[in-house]
Amino acid sequence: MAFPNVKSYYQAAVLAPLMNHLVQDNRPQWVTLENLAIKPLLVTNLLWLPNRSRPTIPLIPLQLQLALQSWDLHRTKFETAHPLSMATPIEAITYCIPTFHATPWKEKGISFLSQAFDPGRLMSFERLNRTYNIPHTSQYSYIQLKSFLHKHKDNKVESNKQGELSTWEQISTTGKILPTYKPLSGCYKLILPYQSLSGSTQASQWELDLQTSITENQWKNITSSVRKLVKSASLMEQYQKTIYRS
Repeated sequence: MAFPNVKSYYQAAVLAPLMNHLVQDNRPQWVTLENLAIKPLLVTNLLWLPNRSRPTIPLIPLQLQLALQSWDLHRTKFETAHPLSMATPIEAITYCIPTFHATPWKEKGISFLSQAFDPGRLMSFERLNRTYNIPHTSQYSYIQLKSFLHKHKDNKVESNKQGELSTWEQISTTGKILPTYKPLSGCYKLILPYQSLSGSTQASQWELDLQTSITENQWKNITSSVRKLVKSASLMEQYQKTIYRS
């Protein structure tokens, strides 16, 4: 068994308790206490907000402060879009767009940003109106949201043709966690850097060599596809790069 990356394991241990804020059932009592400490804010809203849009919290529990600091370092690994995750609660958008009126959207059944999306793009207002009966008075809020997303365009949204959500985004939008999912080990695997023999980040080096970006799912496919075919690490890497280029 390999010795764990102590820094990554520590950060994972700090992050894992945040999962308790996302689930709806069997929440520990300290979750309520943390939300009371930052009232009227909610941790679930703070998580998916861009750091620059997050309101200042004068008195924040130390454990929560450490968790949010670690979250800000690694949040892009827990989401499929940035700066607004698909799991962003619709009412949290008001912190990014102060004049955005979220209440009519939520009343019509749109609780999370993902519900207003077709895979890869925001629904048209006409489609939202047909699907959720969003009132026409919300069209200005729609234009504000569309403008914000265009200004902070994220290529990961457009490339996500299937509209897939990350594990944490799925838990956030459903309020449920699979019994087999272990938050600590799940966090550790996500934030653990891929190290090459030279000590540099292997995935980043590949992106530089190939002049492209590699998603987490692509990286998993790359590294697991030919492990049994060759024993030489250098030959394996060259073979994987050749396959990926094609």
